[in-house]
Amino acid sequence: MAIRPATHRASGQARRAQLLQAAVEVIANQGVGGASHRAIAKQAGMPLSTTSYFFASLDDLMTAALAVVADRVATRLDESIRTIVQDNMTAEAAIDHLIDTLLGSSSEDVAAQFEIYLECARRPQLQSAAHQIMVSFERAAELFAIVSKAKEEDPGQFTQRGLLHIVREGSR
Repeated sequence: MAIRPATHRASGQARRAQLLQAAVEVIANQGVGGASHRAIAKQAGMPLSTTSYFFASLDDLMTAALAVVADRVATRLDESIRTIVQDNMTAEAAIDHLIDTLLGSSSEDVAAQFEIYLECARRPQLQSAAHQIMVSFERAAELFAIVSKAKEEDPGQFTQRGLLHIVREGSR
């Protein structure tokens, strides 16, 4: 039997997501060093105790916030790869599309993404978020290699090979 009604879980998840987004914004504007329970709660418009309710420590909060950024970056790159394959883009069009995808990222996500990279040496728990982003970039690079090779060998096989690659590699 559930202790809280489902509506509490949904509103709790919304508050948690709001805290995570506030943490991303604080990290983007002030760096990891400027992130504190107080700054994040203020950015989220919530009481200070809310951060401790959802996260055992500031490191846990920052790790979760940066994982959200990593998920968004990976999702954008994977969607871009799928579009490139589905639309059977030329290599030039694919590169332009990928660049547009990257330029379309929010400034907060870009700043937080680089904060992940910078903090990995000091906070090993952030390495998985950095790895997730790097794997997405590697998949995009591999797709471009496949695109170039497939178009040279048999242009009609490009879409099949690209989709097969994404299906196989996406499950890693």
